[in-house]
Amino acid sequence: MARAMRTDASCAVDDLDVVVTVRAAVLGGAATAAARAGPIGG
Repeated sequence: MARAMRTDASCAVDDLDVVVTVRAAVLGGAATAAARAGPIGG
């Protein structure tokens, strides 16, 4: 039972890492795009 719970917890942590990584990549891409467009646009 404890092993199953540990496995579920590690899977949840992995999923969380993936979500955080994706969000960071998206935000980083948006920030880079804004930085590139900023000087050109204004």
